[in-house]
Amino acid sequence: METTFARRAVLVTEWRIASAGGEVFELPYGVATRDCEWPGQSLSHLAIVADTRAFDPEHPMPCRHRYEFVVPAPDGFHLEVPGEIRRSIAMNMPLPAEPPGSEELELDRVEDEAGWSRMARMRVEVESAFGVEPERARRMVDHIRRRKRFLDGEWHLALSNDGIVIGGIGLVVFETPSGRLGRLQDVDILPRFQGRGFGNELIAAVVREDRRSGYSSICLRADADDWPKKWYARLGFTPVEEWLRFHKPEGS
Repeated sequence: METTFARRAVLVTEWRIASAGGEVFELPYGVATRDCEWPGQSLSHLAIVADTRAFDPEHPMPCRHRYEFVVPAPDGFHLEVPGEIRRSIAMNMPLPAEPPGSEELELDRVEDEAGWSRMARMRVEVESAFGVEPERARRMVDHIRRRKRFLDGEWHLALSNDGIVIGGIGLVVFETPSGRLGRLQDVDILPRFQGRGFGNELIAAVVREDRRSGYSSICLRADADDWPKKWYARLGFTPVEEWLRFHKPEGS
């Protein structure tokens, strides 16, 4: 029963977060982007396909941007499309009775312009390690702020005991028949603080906050072929579902 609940609950968080603000085109024949308010955005939009049987690669897109399709990957399902297919994995963790880690980090909720400015500076530093230009990194934070207007959730800076920004994290809230579920977003530790155990401390701080707020479990999405999924597994997250992610071929 718990596995079934987790699988369905994590699926719901994926659709709702992707659809926040009407920026997502849900196939087939869902609500398209509203005149595409991000003409300068270099990132792709998402096209969510809730049912593999409904996938139609010829379905027209509502704007000129490239779309990334997200398709559920049930056991044994094989999708024939051109280009690279990546697998994303959904993971869920019932909240432990005793959070792991110490209390080296404190969560500071981002609520005003000063907080969002600090969040943007953190994002610029995080993304610079991946070669992302500062302006694009700041647009990522603008995107978070826009989605937040349509979601029940909060973003936090993670502060050390002496008030230094170590990283940040977002938590989107979903009420389910089996209890309150928290979806982790934008889990980051600044590059200069990585490798020192602060990632574990960040998750421990979220678990402590969530237990105080009456959550039943927390969930997230990770790349199936990337190292963070192993780290999340060590912390107690269990895989509950997979998606296939790919781009519509150029010119099609």
